[in-house]
Amino acid sequence: MIILILTHWFSCSFHFIGDQGAEFDDTWIIVDEMQHESLGRRYLRSFYWSLYTITTIGYGSVPVISIHERLFSMLAMAVGAVICDAGLTAVLASILQNKDKQAGTNNRRIQCTKLFMATNDVDERLQSKILEYFAYADDEMRNIDETDILNDFSSSLRSEVLSHFSFDSLRDCTYFDDISDGAIFSLIKNLEPYLAVTGEKLSVIGEPCYDLYVFQKGSVRTKDATGAIANVAEGDIIGHLATQAKSHREGLPTHSLEINLISANFSKSKNGNPYVIVKNGRYRCRSLIKSTRNWMETIDMKVKVENADNSHKTELIVKEWRKRQNHVVVGYGEIIVTESSLGDVMVCPIHDDRGRNVGTIELRAKLCRLSAYDALTSHEMTSTALSFSHLYRLPISADKELRKYLDLSRRSNFVERIPQVGEGIEVEKDSTDAAVDWDLSIEREGLGLSNNV
Repeated sequence: MIILILTHWFSCSFHFIGDQGAEFDDTWIIVDEMQHESLGRRYLRSFYWSLYTITTIGYGSVPVISIHERLFSMLAMAVGAVICDAGLTAVLASILQNKDKQAGTNNRRIQCTKLFMATNDVDERLQSKILEYFAYADDEMRNIDETDILNDFSSSLRSEVLSHFSFDSLRDCTYFDDISDGAIFSLIKNLEPYLAVTGEKLSVIGEPCYDLYVFQKGSVRTKDATGAIANVAEGDIIGHLATQAKSHREGLPTHSLEINLISANFSKSKNGNPYVIVKNGRYRCRSLIKSTRNWMETIDMKVKVENADNSHKTELIVKEWRKRQNHVVVGYGEIIVTESSLGDVMVCPIHDDRGRNVGTIELRAKLCRLSAYDALTSHEMTSTALSFSHLYRLPISADKELRKYLDLSRRSNFVERIPQVGEGIEVEKDSTDAAVDWDLSIEREGLGLSNNV
């Protein structure tokens, strides 16, 4: 762009010099027999001269005749040498050098790792997982370490960035219902970025869970004690404490909800691939990301039905997946399912935040009471990463420390934590202080405080 702008400026100036000198002397316009040509053709000819001069090609087919034209040509050559030869060469060299340096670092790391695994007889399956991790870090993450970036921020800025990604998720989690927003902000300071590799188990039924995870992106699947499988939605909290709090608050599920997504048609989904989040209370499940209108996917969830008519309302949130960008909400919809529903095809309209219709989802829904075999007896789930997944990890030890402090502050008498008047302080009274007699009896009676305060 810079070269084209300079070429335009120099071509206009070269044409002006040739046009003005044509009345008194021979110029490039006279010698090149361009005096009777149109202004557009002469500009094209001067632009041609300017381009090959500034880029230092120097083809020389346009004659330079007068002294003014020669001086101006030398100026154009000097500018072209600085901009094109030195500038572009330096920029390209810098880009190639940085790219070659990073590529060399990545290649050396991989070669050293291969040598280490070969000499230590590492299992081939584990070798494959390690090399896949390096490929993902180099190609998808572009060697960016989120932990290093966050540590370069100030403490307040780091907390603000982490709050942007995780505050709403933590606030919406049932486990944190009993603490304030300020306490959640204190917990956010303990969050650390975490990358789960393919096949990694974040929580296992029957095993202690030492961390809570805020799921950001990737693919994580849960399996309950009866074998029911569900995809974790972005922003969900993974961990036994979170599922335990949901079970205590909402109770164990009583029914099985089966939703068969048939097809979808969205007018706003143009820049990415859509997917659906099925929400029942605070339980959420995500569909797969689809690139076609025909979905043909079944989502099974276990829900608690409390209505007398055994009806249940389910919310549908349609989002749009975009690579390396935040997922965009397309719209919302809801369906009501009863035990008497026969699984007939229904069309669910989807509306955006302004209430405008943005599309429809064609589906079947069936609600059945859980049998004794399928009924859950445990809140725990096994969570497994199906691909490289990005999360934020919160140590449970940090949560316990915060709750211990909050519990102590609630049990302590507020008045007992106020420093006693004159405690540890020796006041030297002068004549002015002696004349002042502070009577706190009225204030003590008004506040209901004893005289021991």
